[in-house]
Amino acid sequence: MRLLWIRREALDPIRGGGHIRTVNVMRQLARRHSIDLLSFADGTGPSSAPPELPTVRVLGVSVATRGSRGWRSTLLPGMVASNHSVAMRDLIAGIHRQYDKVVVDSLHVALNVPDLTNAILCQHNVETSLLYRSLPYRRGRRDQLMMAADIARLYFYERRICRSVRHVWAVSAEDQALMRSLFGVTRVTNTGTGVDAAWFGRPATTAPVADLVFVGSMNWAPNADGVRFFVRQVLPIIRQSIPGCTLALVGRDPDGSVVRAAQDDPAISVTGTVPDVRPYLWGARVAVVPLRIGGGTRIKIFEAMAAGCPVVSTSIGCEGLGLTAGRHLLVGDDPGEFAALCIRMLADRAAAAELAAVAREFVASECTWERVAARCEIALNAA
Repeated sequence: MRLLWIRREALDPIRGGGHIRTVNVMRQLARRHSIDLLSFADGTGPSSAPPELPTVRVLGVSVATRGSRGWRSTLLPGMVASNHSVAMRDLIAGIHRQYDKVVVDSLHVALNVPDLTNAILCQHNVETSLLYRSLPYRRGRRDQLMMAADIARLYFYERRICRSVRHVWAVSAEDQALMRSLFGVTRVTNTGTGVDAAWFGRPATTAPVADLVFVGSMNWAPNADGVRFFVRQVLPIIRQSIPGCTLALVGRDPDGSVVRAAQDDPAISVTGTVPDVRPYLWGARVAVVPLRIGGGTRIKIFEAMAAGCPVVSTSIGCEGLGLTAGRHLLVGDDPGEFAALCIRMLADRAAAAELAAVAREFVASECTWERVAARCEIALNAA
């Protein structure tokens, strides 16, 4: 097939879980199909595909056209309205009939596709649910009311788009079921989540980094909230038992609260963007995923497991991955419980090693990108 793949951001450089998922699925599909990638370009140079996608042809629309001509309509949710682009819509209208299928990579750019009847929507999250989960953590009545109004707009928009496309790719069974119940969508496939276990395989020697590590883009609100929760409410409890416990926060664009926490605590390091997350996973004794808000799946957990690092997560943090608490990872939600599990992993190296070994075996055998792409391809062929 000839596929037109439409997304908001270029894929080079690769940033965050959504980029990782898209690149790996495209890499598998590009072995059998022709793919053109269309995204916004920032104007600093031509859009390009990452080295992992040498056969993908890249098209670009100036990012300066985003949000143009009428995007401020109160009927559109904020996360969508700012990505409206007449230039992108006009370009798609002129070329989409050249392709067998159109892949709309996330809800953000769907409003720029004039004809969704031949489109497959890739839903990295059920966005309405993700925003709704963040509502209790908003400060101030006015802020909560404004967000509630945006959630309502988002619900009706997301439902309309999911019903308009030919098929939806979900990333977990939970998201698949939620789209069916929330939006009445019937044409939806759970494609799952993968990891390149060989790439993350632990080398014979590693350099220590920290006792605990969190890996994730800090400009994604659920990650930033989770880090604040961990630093303020969980880490102090851990240090009652392990006074010198160190923490590495690895990910791009840390917000001011995260940076200030590190400045006040020499045992917390904040890296910002790193060229390779693997040494941080190899050099940590426990990976923490303290998310209180979330949707889709957290690729960071599979990456930590593939790197041989035991994982402690909240239930929301590991949602949708098909993992068993106590076998593949440890799961706790309140600060005391989460802290106790971290202390247990730090204190019992044998138990931590056993948990990590079982988890790595599971992701290496069951959670490959080949399997994910195969499910995507079945849905493409059936749509």
